[in-house]
Amino acid sequence: MSRPYEAPEVFWSRYQTHMNSEAWRTIRRAMVWLADGRCQWCGDTGSLEVHLRDYDRLGRERPEDLIVLCVSCHRDYETWRGIRTRVHGQPKHRSKSS
Repeated sequence: MSRPYEAPEVFWSRYQTHMNSEAWRTIRRAMVWLADGRCQWCGDTGSLEVHLRDYDRLGRERPEDLIVLCVSCHRDYETWRGIRTRVHGQPKHRSKSS
């Protein structure tokens, strides 16, 4: 199910408000805890970010809507997502040695 059209400036305002909210900080902490403080792609414990796989439920995210990634893997994920827009599933996990 796709979301109805929303002007980009309205979406980005809503997105920024959510990303700066206490609710998002709570979700982020919970997701990092559930991932054992590790990147869900490479296992790194460095600087971690929580990425929204889909924005349809922005502000009402479910755990399956989110993935915990280190900065490097987050950049790679964004590249992967840009190439494979709206493909269900996720890329194959990689190890540090690959």
